[in-house]
Amino acid sequence: KKPDFRTSQKVEAPVLYNKTYQFMGDSTALIDTTSGDLDSLFTVNGTNNFITISKEQDFEFGDLNDAVPAVSVEPTEFESEVGEIELTDFSSGGGDLGSANIEEVTGSDPNLVPAGTPIPAGNNSASPVRIGIGANTDFFQSATIKSGAMAVQLSNTLGFDFETATIQVIDTVTNTPIGSAAEFSATNGNQLLDDATETASITFSEGDELRNLGVEITVSWQNFSFPADPQALTVNSVQGENLIVSEVQAALDEQDFTTTSTATFGDEEFEFTSPNHFVQLETGRIIVAPVENEMEFRITMEIVFTDIRECPASLVGNNFVTNNDPLTIDYSGNERIRRANGGVSGFSPEANISLAGCKLYATNNEVAYTISATTENTKDAAPGDQVRVINETQAISSSVEISNLQIQEATGIVKQQIVLLNDEDAQDADDDLDLFNDNEAELTEIDGLSDLSSQLDGLNFTNPRLSINYTSDITVPTTIYGAFVGINGEGEERFLRGLAGEEFEVQAGDPIDGLQIRGTDLLPEQMIKFTLDTPETPGDS
Repeated sequence: KKPDFRTSQKVEAPVLYNKTYQFMGDSTALIDTTSGDLDSLFTVNGTNNFITISKEQDFEFGDLNDAVPAVSVEPTEFESEVGEIELTDFSSGGGDLGSANIEEVTGSDPNLVPAGTPIPAGNNSASPVRIGIGANTDFFQSATIKSGAMAVQLSNTLGFDFETATIQVIDTVTNTPIGSAAEFSATNGNQLLDDATETASITFSEGDELRNLGVEITVSWQNFSFPADPQALTVNSVQGENLIVSEVQAALDEQDFTTTSTATFGDEEFEFTSPNHFVQLETGRIIVAPVENEMEFRITMEIVFTDIRECPASLVGNNFVTNNDPLTIDYSGNERIRRANGGVSGFSPEANISLAGCKLYATNNEVAYTISATTENTKDAAPGDQVRVINETQAISSSVEISNLQIQEATGIVKQQIVLLNDEDAQDADDDLDLFNDNEAELTEIDGLSDLSSQLDGLNFTNPRLSINYTSDITVPTTIYGAFVGINGEGEERFLRGLAGEEFEVQAGDPIDGLQIRGTDLLPEQMIKFTLDTPETPGDS
């Protein structure tokens, strides 16, 4: 048998092979960072070749303009009644108002009684003298009295003295007395002697009606010799003495009336608690509706808005404005208030005035204004147009609207304002913002990160940081609440939130209403907040 020289041995020898692979780089590297998908993803530090993944993204958050409180003013109506009407002149003063001769006073006819004939003492109480003066009181037709008196001036040129003379104003149609009687006598120190003039004061009561004016005169006398040339007992004039009427048909002097009113600012946004608090307006208008005039008088009127000052734009091209500090609106000339006619009210044009640049000082959230009006003096009108009817309840009225106010600057106590910064979806009927409504939320994607994640498993970031820069020109502290959600490689949602107990944590009581995710309110732990410090200079970040 042949010997078997085959052997079986196991030899172990190490095989060593060193190979270096470039992890990131050009097309020869494991991950080509120069490719179109990844070229904007990486930043390389030139000194130590340290690679960072970063992304700068501009979010269109919107601005805080809507957080600037809007000042709203409720339209206010004003009405200024005539009120007290003072009646002064009853005639234009062209001559005496009426007279009586000696026969009408004593019953003795000068054609039958020779001069020097003794006349016994007596009186005319059985047949008083009645002198109608209504036809000659061209400035007066009728009036309803509230209070006051009438001064009646009489002259005696009959040629003998009156022992007494009782004067009574009457209605010559009904012969009824109006007001109290006045008496001339030696006892009263106003005896109406021959060739003398005296004035009687007739006092009226509220409700007395003056119409068909006349004067009834009852006289008494002592023995006298019948005069050779007797003249007359004359009513020279009648004049109002603090004579206040509620309604009058007459020619009247100017009547002045004044009223004050206020326009109120809502206190939901601002509180003006100091006289130094104000709002300076970027834009705005004050509109005074056409002033309605119920009176048969042309009226000039001035409205002074004492709390609206320094209005540079109001004088430009506006005939109503006569002063812009304070704002003063004048109704005169072509802008006057027309008179009523035939029971139909007259009107003024509408006053529409720019408030751009104006400062509104609204202590206690009120803007005050004063209305002063003056009626025309109808005595200066043409004959036949002098007598007008005026009633104390007649009024001028209008409304004041301060609208379209945009604030440029405000000094006062600012209430908390809550606004949504993203744009509302026009197709969305509610007033909420939904994180997964692409028309309301801001969307961003870090280019290439998705491709990188698909090539590397278990990719984690160290020291990730999100920096948010916001610019505000509001000089009050502002807190912004936001929801940031990211989708990882597994499709899971991850929310950015503040750490518990830290300044960025959103609390359950924070004002986060209106922020939703898929129609459900976001939870505080799904949100983050940050505060904008008050900038020293508006416009600073």
